Amino acid sequence: MRGPEAGEEAIAIEGKPLRGSQKQGAPGAHLLSALAHRVGLTLAHQAVDDKTKEMPVALDLLRPRILEGRIVTMDALRTQRQLAQHSVAARGA
Repeated sequence: MRGPEAGEEAIAIEGKPLRGSQKQGAPGAHLLSALAHRVGLTLAHQAVDDKTKEMPVALDLLRPRILEGRIVTMDALRTQRQLAQHSVAARGA
């Protein structure tokens, strides 16, 4: 069996709007985070100007991470060739 439940390290890339951040007509804040599955900690997060601009931010979050031997998970919105190529080049899965 392959996956976080089998003891392999995994990193999740997930974007979320910050609850209550949209007040008095100001745009709401949106963060993209890199999370460690096994320990349940946020490794890094970065603000995103607009939900449609998450791709460059996702690459920025992954570049400094050690991906060798790790599984990278993300939702279908971020399943893009650039992210997959970066993960494979860094010897991740």
